[in-house]
Amino acid sequence: MNINEQKEELKEFFTHIPSFPLDISIAAYYIKATNVSYSQYIENLKQNHQGFASLQKDILEDTGKYRQTRYEIISLSLKKLIQTDKDFLELLLLISLLDSQNIPRDLIDSYNSKFITDKLIYNLKKYSLVFNTERKAELFSLHRSTQKIMLKYLEENYISRNINLLQRVANNLKQYLVKTLDKEDFSKINLLSNHCEIFLTHSRFLTNEIKGSIGSELGFIYFCLGDLSKSRKLLEESIMYLKKDLTSNNKLLARSLGHLGITYRDFGDFKKAKDVLEQSLKIYTFIKDQLGVAWVLSYLGLIHKNLGNYSDATSYLEQSLTIYEKNKFTNNVGLGRALGHLGIVNLEIGNYLKARALFQESLQIHKSNIIENSLNIAWDLAHIGIVDTILGDYNKAKQSLEQSLTIYEKNFPKNSIRYTWVMAHLGEVYTFLGDYKKALNLFEISIDTYRKNFPIESSKTHVSIAWILSMLGSAYIKMKNYKEAKFLFQKIIISYKQHYGENHTTYASILRKMGQIYFLNGEVESAEKSIKRTLELFQKVNHPESYIDLELLADIYLKKAENESIKLKKDKTKIFIDQGTNYLKQALKILQAHFPKDSCHIIRIQNKLKNGLKII
Repeated sequence: MNINEQKEELKEFFTHIPSFPLDISIAAYYIKATNVSYSQYIENLKQNHQGFASLQKDILEDTGKYRQTRYEIISLSLKKLIQTDKDFLELLLLISLLDSQNIPRDLIDSYNSKFITDKLIYNLKKYSLVFNTERKAELFSLHRSTQKIMLKYLEENYISRNINLLQRVANNLKQYLVKTLDKEDFSKINLLSNHCEIFLTHSRFLTNEIKGSIGSELGFIYFCLGDLSKSRKLLEESIMYLKKDLTSNNKLLARSLGHLGITYRDFGDFKKAKDVLEQSLKIYTFIKDQLGVAWVLSYLGLIHKNLGNYSDATSYLEQSLTIYEKNKFTNNVGLGRALGHLGIVNLEIGNYLKARALFQESLQIHKSNIIENSLNIAWDLAHIGIVDTILGDYNKAKQSLEQSLTIYEKNFPKNSIRYTWVMAHLGEVYTFLGDYKKALNLFEISIDTYRKNFPIESSKTHVSIAWILSMLGSAYIKMKNYKEAKFLFQKIIISYKQHYGENHTTYASILRKMGQIYFLNGEVESAEKSIKRTLELFQKVNHPESYIDLELLADIYLKKAENESIKLKKDKTKIFIDQGTNYLKQALKILQAHFPKDSCHIIRIQNKLKNGLKII
């Protein structure tokens, strides 16, 4: 080994031992006396067997320098700490079970009081057991080897004698996680995944209930952070643990099932999500947890929307809102989200102005919770932007979506799946504004992110990816790249047909785009057939988006009139022009009933009618 390699090995060695004179001296004397390698010493330190500790002590006594090992010094310090205040015991056990780095101070505060936390940290510093990170007021850390010794001491002297001690620590940790997740406070959530992961590695101490309760919260942390595969795996495992130790009607199980249902929804598995959420609802109803019932009803409403059951979706969401309002949960984040979910249902069925009002109401509730850069606020802003896009107010939509994206980017890594959908909608707005370069860039990032986050077998057909591809296809239409657009739409039709069936409006929307391609390629009869089928599906559910089909049919009939005019068939030409004009009048009537008076869509069709359909 050359000198540089020796220096690197020594540098690595010092990262594993505390930088106190005692620890460095013990290591030096031990390595010199036994001739073990640096790596073997670190391994012995991690294991901390009784034989290793005894040999350390013998070597130190022979040198005449020290009589106490690091383990003995820390053990004595811990004994004095617990004698100082009995409340320290649970707190010391907690910090010995977490990641040793960046422990949130307010997690310790949540166990007792800020005064006790102040007192504990003062005493830990007094015995050189803790140090602060750069964010001094919020976080503190321990050296990893110090933490291992702490846990060993507590295990030998307290955990084995008091089976309830660990349960109390786990319960308090669980309560802190629930509070943080329910507030969606991502400034803290980002820190908590490591702490929960380390906590769960101490499996020899943990009951099935503890593994399930902490594991399920960790699963939802990963959901919030956008790691859906890890979230699903942890939630499914945690529910198995909970079912082993708990009765079937337990609140922990209900919450875990609810989170699993939400995760299944993001995977596009709506039927599985519905089944799991119904199990959760049954438990919450049985134990009469009204807040839990309202929360699950809100997501069941969203699932029924995804399944195309809009009447059921509205019913579930209205029940959820009634519970929130009846129980005076007026500033609850869940109330805001339920309003937002009802906004999504109204958006889907074409009640655009009502949807926008619901998103605004949700936004005000979320703003009142005073969490800066809240993701709930970002979520509301994005949906307001989506409504404004549909209404044709593209500059206003762009502003809301960009504000939303800014908040998401502050809370997540670059190009996270948690805000990919916002990027896609912003790309759609750029398409309408004619900035195709920005639009294509956002679509490409969004598609790539989704493909990286879904299993290979589903990434080619997943509805979220297909949805973004449909936006990309629309951009290609605007750019006159009809061949590429048609290729995409043909792929999407297969995905939508498989997922939604042929009578769903989402399937109809892609059929319409195929009709547009037929028309632009001069295939008038095929275009008319596709658009009339689309119109039929939207009219069947009284959806105002049918105005788009009516306007497209007006264009098709104008083209048919042009074709007849070339053949000098004046009667047929007039019939087609009259039919096209009639379609425009129907479109205008729908727009006037569902859109603002100054909508660009109303103005456009009014101008077409004012000028009359003309053959060029």
